[in-house]
Amino acid sequence: MIKIPSIILASFLFCFVQLTAQNIGANNITLPNQLSKFIPKGYALLDTAMGDLNLDKFQDMILVLKAIGEDTANDEAGFNRPLLILLGHADHTFSLAARNDHVVYCFQCGGIFGDPYDGVEIKKGLFTVHHFGGSNDRWFNDITFKYSKDMGTWCLFRIVNKGWNVANLEKIDSTIKTKKDFGIVSFAKFTADGN
Repeated sequence: MIKIPSIILASFLFCFVQLTAQNIGANNITLPNQLSKFIPKGYALLDTAMGDLNLDKFQDMILVLKAIGEDTANDEAGFNRPLLILLGHADHTFSLAARNDHVVYCFQCGGIFGDPYDGVEIKKGLFTVHHFGGSNDRWFNDITFKYSKDMGTWCLFRIVNKGWNVANLEKIDSTIKTKKDFGIVSFAKFTADGN
């Protein structure tokens, strides 16, 4: 028998995810020409984040892209979603520093919830990509990269996975993987299946 607090929590989580997905999908972000030139043909902007990614005190940007038509294609899982890191410079221009086509999950990779992408955030040299999906068995996944001054790039820092069943919200399975589990993995070489 499900307890009342569990039902309330499940309802809250469902509503939160639906609102988040609607907000991401509803974003009609317009980029200045100097940034839109980084979006390859056949792609559109899904999300952006701004912050200091390489600890040089200039504002950098992350662009998360989606394939045009990914939500109506027969094989949505075949579409990559590139994540671009753009470094800001003193003259207010940007340059492409890195790209990865595997860190953001595909449109249908969330199971019955559909699009699992739940945002990206930047915090002083770190950035995290959030995912959420499932049906009765829910899951979320946070993939964090950290800037390495020695290597001059971003390396995989932490992967947090949590899973639970909506009928038993008191039991949440959680794993946290760090460098000791996956070694040194640069952002550009990261793959979701093999890190």
